[in-house]
Parts: sequence; C-alpha cells; structure tokens
Amino acid sequence: MASKRKPIKYVLPALLFLLILVALCATRRPNTEFPRDKLYQLVPWVWSTRVENHDLQSLSSERACADGSIDRHNAPTVTPEIPRTVHFTWGLKGDGAFTFALYLAIRAAQASIRPAALKIHYTRLDRDNRWFQALAPNLTLVYHDPAEYLDAAGFGAQGSSRQWHVAHVADVLRLQILRDEGGIYLDSDAYALQPLDGVLRGARDVVMAHEGGNRYGMANAVVVAKKGAPFVERWLGEYATFDEQDWNWHSVVLPKRLADQHPLEICALSPTAFFWPLWTESHVEYMHVRLTDDEADEVKARVERYGGALYADQLVYHAWSHNSFQRFIERLTPEIVRTEDTRFNILMRRFLPPDE
Repeated sequence: MASKRKPIKYVLPALLFLLILVALCATRRPNTEFPRDKLYQLVPWVWSTRVENHDLQSLSSERACADGSIDRHNAPTVTPEIPRTVHFTWGLKGDGAFTFALYLAIRAAQASIRPAALKIHYTRLDRDNRWFQALAPNLTLVYHDPAEYLDAAGFGAQGSSRQWHVAHVADVLRLQILRDEGGIYLDSDAYALQPLDGVLRGARDVVMAHEGGNRYGMANAVVVAKKGAPFVERWLGEYATFDEQDWNWHSVVLPKRLADQHPLEICALSPTAFFWPLWTESHVEYMHVRLTDDEADEVKARVERYGGALYADQLVYHAWSHNSFQRFIERLTPEIVRTEDTRFNILMRRFLPPDE
C-alpha cells in the first residue's frame, strides 16, 4: 500500500513560502490615506505597489535641501542663487492649442513662485485662444525650431530624433534651456503650490525631487538649476545614447543614477515635494474622485493648514497628464473646478480667473 505520508514533503516548502510572503507584506510602508481597492495593491512585490509605499516622512537631507540650509557646494562658474525665471515648453508638436489646464499651471507658477520672468518655449502656439490672451501680457514667448535644437544637442546624426515622442523632444529642450539660462522648469501639468525660496538659494546647483515612495528615480517634470550647472551638462550629454523604447530611463532613472554618482552637484527633495500623489491608477483617482461633504471639509482645512498644499513639504503637484488628462482634466472648466469637490479642484481654485 502506498504511503499516505508522502504529501508531507510539500508542507515545509509551502510553509516557507507563506513565511516569506508574510515577511514581504510586513516590510510594506503603506500610506493609509489611500484606499487599497486595486488588485495590484494586494501583491507586495508588484512595481506599482512598491512605489506607492511611502510614509510621507522626508529625510533630514531632503528637508535641508528644501529650506536651503544644506551645506553649500557650487561649481566655480555658476551664480550663487538660482534665477527666479520659470520655463514652460508647449506646442513642440501638434497644433499648440492653449488649454485651460495649461492656464492653471501658469497661474499657479505666477501666484506661488512670483517669477521675475515666465517664458513659454514653443514651436506652435494658438494665440487666439482665450486662455492665452488672458495671460499674454505677463508671458515672454521664445520660439524654437526642433531641427536647430536637436542638431545643436548633437542628435542630428540620429535620423529618428525628429520622430521622437513630444515628451522626449521636450526632455532635450528643457535641459538646453536650463543649461543656457538657468531657472525653474515646469511641465505643463506641474502646478506650483508654494514658494520655492529655500530651493532658489542655490546651496546646490541643481534641485530635483525623488519619484516613488521607494525613491527609485528623480523625475524631470520639475527641474530647478543654475545656468551652466555641470550636472545638467552631463545629463544632456547622455542623450547621445537615447533609446525611445526605454521610456523613462533618461528622464527618471538616469538623473537618480547621476545624483548618486555626483551627490554634491544636486539636492534631492522628498517624493512629496513634487511628485506625490503618484501616477498609479489609485493615486490619480484619489486626486479626482468626488468627495463627500465631510471629506471636502477635511481637505480644505488641510490645504489651508499647509498654505495651499496637501502635505507639509509639498511645493508642486504634478498631475501625471498621461494618465489623468483624458479621464479627468480635459473636461474641467472654471465652473466645474469651482463647484465640484475633488482634491485637484480644491487645490486649483485659488488660481481660477478672477472674473469667473
């Protein structure tokens, strides 16, 4: 008769697997503010879950970068402070239609940063648009020919560079602008919520923020830099090996690698400073879901407590338009932002046109 004890040999491996699973779950640092209603959030080793694990605590070095108190290390050829010039890029491809969402981003920069100049670097621009006309008196327009700036960066030999996605074209142009002028680069879906006075003191030549609760990268949607900063020059040079199929290597992963290699050239802020909440499905929905009256009151009180932000150390909210624009932001109007209580709308209300 066959032994009935044979299946026991599978018990120990099964128990070991369960112990490993429990240990992995125990290492998670969830932010209980976000609902855990997505399937991927139940699996601790899924990438989206790993980047969502953040306790909203900044490191001491990140706080010192934000308030400008970190030890000063600057290249010998740069200015002591970072210029209070804000740069946006727009219409590098497509028709250059000026959207209400872009209007809000520019108004947020004007109100929060109080720039000495605000420049729109463009190839195509709809100047008849009402949102553009409302802002035009306070904008400096700078035309760019893609052939010229791609060739100037040394990418003319890459025949495919002119077919790059607009996001990658903008990746190159923003670094050229910062190298040549310095200042504050903001993506068109980056909404400044607080002054950047501490950052602009220039203790380091470049300031960026981590992306992800696990700090796996440093996104280029917001970059603050001095003219001629060696970090920017080195980063721009890496585009000679650009691979369009590797979507975020040069824009997120590489700057983190360079920062680890050259830590005195850059200040790294916490994920909350520029890039929280994240691009994940649950985080995007969190920012745009309709709130109950009690939830809206709590969010409004928090925004007032933190001077216009959702978190104590939040300086900018990046809206991750590739995941949020068509689902949520494209439909927005001044009336919707004013009357519908979502976290995004509550943040944006102070930037609405004064006559609407």
